[in-house]
Formats: sequence, structure tokens, C-alpha cells
Amino acid sequence: MRVILISPMNVLPYLVSIINPDVEIAKIVAVDLKFANGMIAINGRNCEVCSYDWLREAVTEYHYDYILLTGHFDDIILEDLKQANISSRKLFRLNTIFCAPEYLHAYVHFVQQIEPVVDKYKIFITGISHGQVGTDLSCYQLPILNCAHSTQDLYYDYQFAKKLLSLERASFKYALIELVPYKFHYDISIGSGQQWLMLSYYLAFHDVHNYQLSCEDIEAILTPSFLRTDHLQLPSDFNVAFHPPMRNWLTFTPDKRMQARRNAERWNTKRYPATVKENEQIFEDYISLCEAHGVFPIVVVFPLIDAYRAYFPKDMFDELKYIVRKHGAGKRFSFLDKSNFDSLMTYDDFFDPNHLNQSGAKKMSTFLNNYIMDLENTHPIGGGVISDHCMVVCSLQEVQQKNTPAARSARSIFFLPIRLCHSRRIMNDRSARRRRRDRRSTYSCHGFCQSTNPTNECVEVLRSPSDRRNDI
Repeated sequence: MRVILISPMNVLPYLVSIINPDVEIAKIVAVDLKFANGMIAINGRNCEVCSYDWLREAVTEYHYDYILLTGHFDDIILEDLKQANISSRKLFRLNTIFCAPEYLHAYVHFVQQIEPVVDKYKIFITGISHGQVGTDLSCYQLPILNCAHSTQDLYYDYQFAKKLLSLERASFKYALIELVPYKFHYDISIGSGQQWLMLSYYLAFHDVHNYQLSCEDIEAILTPSFLRTDHLQLPSDFNVAFHPPMRNWLTFTPDKRMQARRNAERWNTKRYPATVKENEQIFEDYISLCEAHGVFPIVVVFPLIDAYRAYFPKDMFDELKYIVRKHGAGKRFSFLDKSNFDSLMTYDDFFDPNHLNQSGAKKMSTFLNNYIMDLENTHPIGGGVISDHCMVVCSLQEVQQKNTPAARSARSIFFLPIRLCHSRRIMNDRSARRRRRDRRSTYSCHGFCQSTNPTNECVEVLRSPSDRRNDI
């Protein structure tokens, strides 16, 4: 293994100390060294060093397997490497060691500390920063575990879920699966600006997905003593509530709104069909995993500011909804699309176009808590038999408003959850109510159940108590 180091001089001694002695250092590019080129002794190694002025020569004239970056002056260095036609797949970014150490063992702490206390949690949420900052733990009546993290993709959402549900003492009842409109096109391990987090995921799961470095490569470059995690000093609270800034959208200047447009429009040129195909399978596996462990999945899109929604590619968002519907067939889960914030949020509830602030997090968490408690009160998870297809696009209260276009659309596209006594087959809400009124007709569950004596259990629709009182 042969590497090039790009680093400030002051962190070089530590950087060299965590590199395996068997790894040859072909060249050190010191970003803060002026017009120098020569040899230097670091931790007993004689290394050839040059100033940043010779960057292009160093990365084009020397043979190497990987370039190690510390994260200092990242924007400039990454752009210069791109101009030198250096593939991002040649880069091993060590930002979490030098520039963002709070991330290095964040996931390890979580994974190591959850096992003794996992039985007290009934809900967990996975997702990206939208779910992380949009979750107020204090708003939930059932204890909730926040596994959503900034820049996290669907693959690592699934890894967190697998870890939690594999624990013997786990007693989860609900999984909140937060999706952003571009989620199925996103893989943090491939060409992402957030690849610097891959070392953190490796330490937590010993899994690097599609990253250019394999686990074996990482273990070959970095010393075993550095990669050890069994000796860590663990924090006392690994499920700390995240408090996003109370800055609000109305204080943002027009250039911030333009930035929101740019953030949304950049996805116009990003289409990754291979990533979509893989993420579709991951999503299906995630739902099946929850089903196998008796956990009810609630797929949710968090609110987005209107300036972002207006310019985000509509076909990509429609694709997400299509994928959720396609892979939801025959599965029991809910889909809540709250991206249109108008009915729930105001501009004061956002601190940027994509993220809720503290007041917004409280509103969204209260909404989700009420939704979950509605399910708890009408049909506790784990009791009775639930239909194979259990999918809604908005809250039960919203569907209850029967004359609104959204509610009519929701009922025309999706089935509401219905408990069946024999066949666990799909039943339409409207036909269920019609059969409930007319007890004289033969009850056949769409031809799959031959019971002639329908009971409330056969056609019990999972609705809110107020909806029950207003039966058609």
C-alpha cells in the first residue's frame, strides 16, 4: 500500500503515527509550507515533503493507491484535485479525526450503549438531518430513539434498524422512516461530499457499503490501536435531544431564498438509476425487517419550505411516491407526506429551506405522536390480525374530512388498514362499510373468505374514534 498525505504541518506527527508502518508514504504535501521540497523525519520515518505549490506534480508524477486528506482547506484542495483530474475514488478523507472529531465515535457510542437500555424504547426514527432536527423527544408519549443523522442515506438507516431489532431485549412497536425527496438517488458512500463520514460508519458497523476503500483497505492503512473501539469513554446520554436553531425563515434575505432554489434545482442534473435500483431493494428489505419483528413502519416526508418545493424536480419526488407504493404492496405500513407544510407549519417554524427549527420540530413531533397514539388507541400493534396492505398518505384526521380533494384522492389511491378474521386480504374502506350496514348479504372478503356471519372483527377499520362515530 502506498499513499500521499495532504496535511498541515502541525498535525503531521499524529497523522503519521496512526498509519501502519507497512504503508509507504510516497509524498507529503504540506499545505502551510512555503516553497519547500525535501526530506523530513517524522516519528522515525524519513518522508519526502513538498509545499502545496507542487500539489499537481505530486499527485500526477508519483504512483500511489490513495491520497489521505485531513479535512483542512477541504473546498480548495478538493477543487484543485478535480482540476488535476484526480478521481474522488482515490481519496481517503479523515475529517472526523482532525476537523470534526465529535463525529468520529458518535455512531459507535450509540451502538455500544443501546443494548442495555433498548427495552425501554418503543419507537425509533431513522433518516437524514430533516428527521434529526425535526424530532423533539419530549413530544412523544412513547419513548423514542433518534437514529436520524445528518447526511445519512437509506443504507445506513437500514443498518441502524437491523442493529436495533437484532437485540434480544428490543421491544419496539413503531419505526419512523424519514425520507427526503431525493432519498432513492442518494448514496453517501459514492461520490458524495459527505464521504468523510465513512470512517465513522466503518467504526460503528464494520461496513462501508460502496465506498472506494474496502474494510480491508482501511485496516491496512490505519493502525489497529487507532481502530479499536472497546476502550472508549462513553458519554452518559447517547440519545441527546437535538435542538436546532430558533432562527426563522422570515429573517432570511432574498439571497437565501435564491440559495433555496439552487439547493433544489441542483437535483435536476442528478439521476442515478443504479443507486435507485439498490435503494428500492433496501427499502423493501427495511419494511420486511419491521414486519418480521412486529414493528409498524411509518414512512414520513418532513415539511419543506415552499421555495424549495417549487423548484425541486417534480418527477423525482413523484418517483419516490411511486417506489413507496410499489414496494408497499402486500406490506403493512403508513406513508405520511407532510412536505407541503401549509396545513401544519408557518415560515417561523423553519431555520432554513429544508429544516425545521425548535418550534417546527415540536409541531411535527406532536403531529406524529398524535398519529401513533391514534393507532395505539384504535388498534394496538401486536393485537389481532392486520391486513397485508396497510398504507395511507395523510393523517386519519385528514382522510376523515371526506369532501376535500386530498381526502378523496387518498381514498381513491390507497386502502386504509382493515383487520380481517380469515384471509388477511386487501379490503376497500368503502366496501367494508357497505357490507357492515347490510348484514343480510353473504360476506365473502372479495371472494377469499367464505364466512356468512360477518362480525366487527372481520371488517374493523382502523380509524380514529371520531371517525367511528361518523360512520357513513
